[in-house]
Amino acid sequence: MRNAKKRSEFQYLFPGAVLAAMILAATLGIRASANPASGETGAKEQIASEIRRLQQSPVAQTADAAPEAEALRGAQSALDSGLVLASLYQLQSPFANLAMEQYRNSTTEIKEAEAFEKEWQRVGKELTAEEASLQEKKLRELPAAVRALVDSRRMQSRTYFESGHLYARETGVPNGLAYNGLAKGLMEFAVWAAGLKFPGHANSSVPSARSGINELEKEVLQAYNRPGAAEDQLRFNQINSTLKFSGELDRAGKNAAALHQMLSASLLFGGLEAADANPNDASEMRKQSLAIEKRLAGNSSDSSIGEMYWEIAQSELTASASSKTLATGSKRAAIILNDVLPRYFRSMEGGVTAAAPAPAGAPVMITLVRWPYT
Repeated sequence: MRNAKKRSEFQYLFPGAVLAAMILAATLGIRASANPASGETGAKEQIASEIRRLQQSPVAQTADAAPEAEALRGAQSALDSGLVLASLYQLQSPFANLAMEQYRNSTTEIKEAEAFEKEWQRVGKELTAEEASLQEKKLRELPAAVRALVDSRRMQSRTYFESGHLYARETGVPNGLAYNGLAKGLMEFAVWAAGLKFPGHANSSVPSARSGINELEKEVLQAYNRPGAAEDQLRFNQINSTLKFSGELDRAGKNAAALHQMLSASLLFGGLEAADANPNDASEMRKQSLAIEKRLAGNSSDSSIGEMYWEIAQSELTASASSKTLATGSKRAAIILNDVLPRYFRSMEGGVTAAAPAPAGAPVMITLVRWPYT
């Protein structure tokens, strides 16, 4: 089981649970009528059922699964607050990691390269069959946020699977099996999420995120050139790998997924830049949250990706109001409201409908993904 990722530490910037309670009371009260994507009972019940299944699985009962157990509690808490998209977002990691661990437990007899090769071939056929079940026509009927998660995980699944073959040869069979298991978990999540029952959704187009990706890349490069930036090398690596993935999705025409990954990189980058931030006071943050909520609700197009990030901010505040993670949760919420969602609106309003296709014969960049993915 992977180690829990340590969150960055921030100073206490807001007046504690009082702030969280004020913002949540002012914003969650209008959610029932504001967000049709998140208000769907079918999807909510499906997610609740999956959380229970994962919590009751034997692999989730081990001490090593503590990070996954905590993530599942967070997903359930978001769901209880009516934040369906945020719950689905939080469910991704424990879903894939627990599937990986279950697979590893079932393949302990595979120790030699020849046996791994046969297993790798078998898993490849299984992934191909599962991915074939993801019909593009039906995916286009899903909210853009759900489609973004599905396309992100299916592509990551293939990346892990292909990289795992070489990684097993270079570092040993156990690591190759871990990649197999994670590839399976990611694809299983994609297939499961594609079957969630949201209300009938008109086919929605999401603009290319290319301009937003370029803008963020320039900001990251400027930040990296500052004195002392090398001390945050690992965090810069994570931001850059997320941006690279966003670009790959954009070139593949997976616009919703590309936008989602660009916003994820923005959230990571906002955390890196936190020391330079000038956070709003409680009153201003509450006004921002309400204004963004109304703007999203009043949009006639599919705004579910923006809604998902808005819900993540509210989920962070809910968690910080009832735990010792107040500073981190409130800060992440502020980053989403101040930086991530403004980038979302700029991308949706200023982007182009489709990414330009790569020219024939264009070079293909291949990255060996190390364990864990960073």
